[in-house]
Amino acid sequence: MKILHLIDSLDFGGAQTVVKSIFEQDHSNDIFLLALRRTERIITISHPNITLYNSSSKYSFLPLLKIRQIIKREKIDILHCHLFRSQGFGWLVKTFCCSKIKLIFHEHGQIFGSDSDNLLEDKLFILFLQFAKNKVDLFIAVSETTKNKLITRTNIEYNKINVLYNPIHLKSLKKSQTSSNVFYVGFIGRLIERKSVKIYLQAAEKIVKKHDNIIFLIAGDGPQKSIVIDTIKQLNRSDKINYLGYIQNVSQFYSKLDCLVIPSLWEPMGVVVIEAQLAGVPVIASDIDSFKELITDGYNGIFFKSNNVQDLINKIEFLVKDNELQKKIIYNAYNSSQNFSISSYLPKLKQLYLLLTRYKK
Repeated sequence: MKILHLIDSLDFGGAQTVVKSIFEQDHSNDIFLLALRRTERIITISHPNITLYNSSSKYSFLPLLKIRQIIKREKIDILHCHLFRSQGFGWLVKTFCCSKIKLIFHEHGQIFGSDSDNLLEDKLFILFLQFAKNKVDLFIAVSETTKNKLITRTNIEYNKINVLYNPIHLKSLKKSQTSSNVFYVGFIGRLIERKSVKIYLQAAEKIVKKHDNIIFLIAGDGPQKSIVIDTIKQLNRSDKINYLGYIQNVSQFYSKLDCLVIPSLWEPMGVVVIEAQLAGVPVIASDIDSFKELITDGYNGIFFKSNNVQDLINKIEFLVKDNELQKKIIYNAYNSSQNFSISSYLPKLKQLYLLLTRYKK
């Protein structure tokens, strides 16, 4: 059984991180990856069967020839497509040249809307899924919330969608030794509207005025980078609110923290929740549906009311004061995180492949 994964690019992103984890854990010669275009930033993946199409065009159809070539040469059984453009190419391949191939669409979150708030792109994506769904043999959703969104927005059959939570590929960490008098609160993520870094900054502004022992860190890059930098300058509190920019060593960032705040307005899953839990960092997260699949309030994390600055402030101050709660959350969250290891993810993925190739229409 041979699988070809398609992805638009190897730029930094959640889907790319999942693909990287799959290929760096599975060293077999039965899986292949084709990235459809080059970008300025490229994540490295240690596996011999990685092909990066030599074009930077987002709209070229030439990669279709390369896809067909790999399918024929390697006798590919399953085409596993990540992200919109790859799904479009997968549909074209199955419709016009490889009708017997099994087609998987892996939904990483675009079903919730475009990160750039591009309404036209969002509408085109929904129309495409509604049109293409009959050619797709299996949809993989990264959470129950994502599965439900697929059903409500595209009317895909319930039993045609399998939930497979994204894996994590971090080692267990020990927190860095820092002054016991200082409490480090962190934010990490792409600086876009739905990640709600503005809420985090508003809470930080009010807390540092009252507490000298709390320091806020921000790691990430994106369209709202200038807002973050300008806000910190205006507050004149760079001693207490630090912007670190994009960081590659995520493990090192987590090791500095006493708490991670995740104020997202929506998420398809939220791998950062699991990463922090594995790293021994208590999480304070917005009470959105996808996080409720990962966190039990007061047990392995803490919820605050989404988009509510004052409630976020209250929860941070509450956690800072309660050492026993911190220890309880760290212990329970670490145990919860073990369910999302890459070593447990791969057998589940391979089982889906096996069921798909055995199923005869």
